[in-house]
Amino acid sequence: MYTQSQLTCDVRALGVRPDDVITVHTSLKAVGAIDAAGSTGADVFIDAMRAAVPEGLLLIPTHTFRNIREDGPVFNVRSTMPCIGHGALRGRYPRQSRRGRGGDGLRALASCVPF
Repeated sequence: MYTQSQLTCDVRALGVRPDDVITVHTSLKAVGAIDAAGSTGADVFIDAMRAAVPEGLLLIPTHTFRNIREDGPVFNVRSTMPCIGHGALRGRYPRQSRRGRGGDGLRALASCVPF
């Protein structure tokens, strides 16, 4: 079972520096069991990634597409709920929407283009 500290150390061991910009796109199932005492595995994982780049920028996909349905077919960056990545700055593209924390997130997300 991984702890937040172990996850942060593993990311740093890949050569990630405190001021880097990283995009993380994975499933928690692929990561493995996470010690989430008093929290969720997703929260612990995101906190670990943020701790790996405390002076940098963490970008994660929000998977908004799941919340754009027949009864709500319009994407609104302010009101369409993301599936993940709550509480961070958000990019404006519905199919490749991202959230960012840290660094110059606003400028980075404004310059994101769909790929």
